[in-house]
Amino acid sequence: MENLEDQFGSCSYVFISRHRAESGVPSLTAHFTGNFGPAVFGGRPSEVSYYCPSLLKNYFLALNSLTDDVTGVFQLTLEATHHGPTSLNSPVLFVELGSTEEQWRDPKAAEKVARALFHGISDNRSYGRCALGIGGTHYPEKFNRMLLDTDIAFGPIIPKYSLMFFNEDILGQLLKKSMEPITLAVVDAKGLGKFKETVNGILQTSGLEVLRA
Repeated sequence: MENLEDQFGSCSYVFISRHRAESGVPSLTAHFTGNFGPAVFGGRPSEVSYYCPSLLKNYFLALNSLTDDVTGVFQLTLEATHHGPTSLNSPVLFVELGSTEEQWRDPKAAEKVARALFHGISDNRSYGRCALGIGGTHYPEKFNRMLLDTDIAFGPIIPKYSLMFFNEDILGQLLKKSMEPITLAVVDAKGLGKFKETVNGILQTSGLEVLRA
């Protein structure tokens, strides 16, 4: 996937993908790509992709606004940033259908993803308040609610299990690779674990407005 620009040039790349989870919970998810530490599932170590917060917000708003037979059956959620590709020079977004083969073969669920993506891209709204999400779980319920209920658009989400890799270099990449200015850091105050002091110290000198979730 790292050579896509040789064929398609510069644009936003949306990957429509299967989502796999051991829980088997029917889920429609979306996330940006990147590796905060080792590259276990593609991409390069300690590298995050370019991204567009408004693209994710528009898709997620559309996904939640469509009422159909899928609504209430599938969990609609953001995911923490993970896996590749990471080295494209254009924004990357994954939208996923899961979490087992039963859902992958569900035409109504696939249609919901397609319709939401169509509406989200057609909407093409931009948002003035763009944020990084820091802390919490892989499926960040607090950030889901904020994305839906406020004017904030989220960029990458660094979950608690990746905070051991969070440092000034990673933060610098995250700020540089956004297609829209990142002005906020939304912190899951109860989801930092033993990295609370480290995260707070980095953010104090970042120039970002910090919001507690």
